[in-house]
Amino acid sequence: MDNDQRENQQGDVIPVDDSSYSDQAIEFSALIRERAFIGEVPYATISDGIQKQFEDYINMEDTTNYVDIFYNQLSLSYDRVEEDESEPHPTEIKEILSSVHDAFIGLMQELFYRRLTISIADLESETSDKEDLEFIFRRLYEYFILGAKNNFKVVIASDVLKTIGEIGSEEEFYARLQELMDDYSPLLTTITPTRFLECRGDQEVYDLFDNGRVNGNFLRKYSPKFYRNEDFVVEMINYIMMVHRFNDNKTFMHDESSNYYEDDEAFTEMATVAVDHETKLRIQVNPTRERIGNPYFKVFDSCRPKEKETRVARLHFLDSGMEFHKDGFLNWDITNKDLKRIISSLESSHKDFPRYSVWQMACYLWNMELGIVDDRHEYFNGQYDTENKEHPSYVPSYQKMPSKWVYDKFK
Repeated sequence: MDNDQRENQQGDVIPVDDSSYSDQAIEFSALIRERAFIGEVPYATISDGIQKQFEDYINMEDTTNYVDIFYNQLSLSYDRVEEDESEPHPTEIKEILSSVHDAFIGLMQELFYRRLTISIADLESETSDKEDLEFIFRRLYEYFILGAKNNFKVVIASDVLKTIGEIGSEEEFYARLQELMDDYSPLLTTITPTRFLECRGDQEVYDLFDNGRVNGNFLRKYSPKFYRNEDFVVEMINYIMMVHRFNDNKTFMHDESSNYYEDDEAFTEMATVAVDHETKLRIQVNPTRERIGNPYFKVFDSCRPKEKETRVARLHFLDSGMEFHKDGFLNWDITNKDLKRIISSLESSHKDFPRYSVWQMACYLWNMELGIVDDRHEYFNGQYDTENKEHPSYVPSYQKMPSKWVYDKFK
């Protein structure tokens, strides 16, 4: 047999460069990788999914957190090798997993630089820590890709409402906003990256840039893509009008019966935990730092609440109580049918952070808005619980959701 020939599994002589042999080698390599990298989602699916999300972070229909899936499956894969004493090739499996991890790091590095001109300083260090890289990739991906629409809505709304000047009728306001949207397309040229990060309010991402661990002017390519997304333009305008309306109608009230004092519960994106279009509910937290008392969250029976038309339930975090207030909305005395909708929404995965439920994110965001916590990972690891256990408004990381809420008019 010549040097440039081989036998296939059937014993047939084939050239070394035969395409069928090449295909078999690729399939065998993929098979070995799949055997090492365990989990419901193959690595190829994860890679393809992430690339599609980077290609169109505004219109993406698939909002799966593939980075979370990758790292969870990678951890499970390593654990299996350590625990499975019957594995005949543990060293080889670990080497394959290491190569899969390296491929993933290379993919994320390329996508962030090519799509957002973002570079990661840790990757240039010979002593880069893989756990640190995992944190950076998770945060940047959740923030810039999964959270893209929310980012642009909050930042553009803030910029517009600070500069729009005197506003006439609602029709004039809408027409003016349509004109202004051209200023933010295709790129946000009037806003600096630092101001963008400050406005969005994610301290972890801000610190990554501020400390020099992440670099790059992402606004050179990061775009709301209004020029090819008229629906998002309309959504953006409606959001700005909604924020303006709620901020312009701040409530000042004192309820003698409950001794609760509240002011300035502005309707902002930071306070919105989730909008569930399936159950047609909006869940929101609005703590005020002057108010000390039983913490609660709001559930509106509409995705787009309107004063005098929308019902709102104020439900306690720490017990099964609920409250009625006069704040421009209708009080919602929930029924068992309503309760099922609310619990279904609270138990669902959070859209931007699927590893947590909406209930968990409501607990975290309440504390964050109140100024008690800031780091999400530290909160869910329980690092704030001990120091705040005596705080009357703190919701601990382990807080279980009540099975029902009932209004007691005598309290």
